[in-house]
Amino acid sequence: MFFYHNSESSARAFSAIRKSFQVTDDTSFGGVLTERDIEKAFEDAECEFGRRADAVFTPAVTLWAFLSQMLFTGAARSCDAAVVRIQQMLGALGQNACSGLSGAYCKARAKIAEAVPVSLIRSTGEKAERLGKDAWMWNGRRHVFLVDGAVVSGPDTAENQAEYPQASRQAEGCGFPLMRVLVLVSLITGMVRNVAVSPYSGKGCSENGMFRKVLPSIPAGSVVVGDQYYGSYFGIAAMRLQKVDIVTRLTTRRVEALGDPDQCETRENGETFMTWKRPVRPAWMTPERYAEMPETLTLRVVTVTVAEKGFRVERFHVATTLLDAERDPSDTLAWLYRKRWHVEIDLRAIKTHMALDILRGKTPHMMRLELFVGLLAYNLIRLKLLIAASQSDDITPRDVSFTSALTALSAGYTLILWMPPEHFAVWTHLQTRELPKHRVGHRPGRVEPRVVKRCPKPFPKMGQPRHELRRRLVDSTEIKNAGNL
Repeated sequence: MFFYHNSESSARAFSAIRKSFQVTDDTSFGGVLTERDIEKAFEDAECEFGRRADAVFTPAVTLWAFLSQMLFTGAARSCDAAVVRIQQMLGALGQNACSGLSGAYCKARAKIAEAVPVSLIRSTGEKAERLGKDAWMWNGRRHVFLVDGAVVSGPDTAENQAEYPQASRQAEGCGFPLMRVLVLVSLITGMVRNVAVSPYSGKGCSENGMFRKVLPSIPAGSVVVGDQYYGSYFGIAAMRLQKVDIVTRLTTRRVEALGDPDQCETRENGETFMTWKRPVRPAWMTPERYAEMPETLTLRVVTVTVAEKGFRVERFHVATTLLDAERDPSDTLAWLYRKRWHVEIDLRAIKTHMALDILRGKTPHMMRLELFVGLLAYNLIRLKLLIAASQSDDITPRDVSFTSALTALSAGYTLILWMPPEHFAVWTHLQTRELPKHRVGHRPGRVEPRVVKRCPKPFPKMGQPRHELRRRLVDSTEIKNAGNL
């Protein structure tokens, strides 16, 4: 392929992606993202553009600029700002500057196949997990995943509304396209291992439906931690068929059945085991798949007491397919389920700190592409945290502030390309040494009321489409002006 192997500037631009995210080869994590990984992602997706000898917006340059957008918010995230950074990068690489207009860049950006960032998300997450320290593991298990879903919105265009309709309770023209997102996150690295998207509502659009899409990518022997939405019979049965275990919370209906002797058994060690019977076949499941499902499931139930005052619940029940009490004691299971909260913090970092809760893409393809490239940038920020944490014996990657790493990478994203090798080494070493000083606050038992202090401006909510409101405003103004003549 011309733009991979015969274009020196493109090859150097692939290197620029690693350099801007401060991925060096002098640590064990240096191989998590290589130039060949990026090349292969484009090759596998058969994504080719920018093949002319004088092309500026090659896949490498375009992806580098797209990733830079994900590190900023507001005006600095615009395509115009991305083109300015491309001009700076070309200057650092000794190339002629491109035009300052963003049209060509926007067209090139849209040519990136969605499979490219998704492939890199999966590969970086998988490699980093393999290299994680043994001390970061839970009960000797490396593959422990947290799963949860979220909803993001996009611009109100006809194409977006057609594929990702607004909420049905909203009047037509008064809402925004909604996309449901499910992420599978590694407990030890905090990286996204896989992602699925769907419309906000409809067949197969629930979190369980999206989880079925990512389940085949979960290695056998893994443990998945999810809230009570992942405690369905067929969801757990599908995981067991793949030799994946679950730690989840019992639903209210299952809790009510704890005293039923036909379903529950108390062992000598005082622990409760429940036996679930296979329900009738749901409409979405084929008869062949239903026949594969086991007729019963046995789950171990651990009761967790919440001692801290101010929490909404005082006691809850954790169910798991990890049945060996010696290998996985009840207190470690309770600790693990509490760590499920990390995925909520991760989603906050993705949606709030990286500003991916409101996407800018005006087509469904660009909405998804922006999300996937944003998640790839999120993984590379997490990679910086892994490198920093690996230099110390007393901290984990989740002990270091995510926003500090985001700030450090965004501040030097383009500047670092100008540095000679010796200065680059000093800069990256400084960042790796300084980041662990920015620890996440340890506040056990923290309680915060669910209220809003800063109130929004007192405008009424939109109850009609904007064009209708604009027409009424113009008509009323015309009538008023006519009366003054």
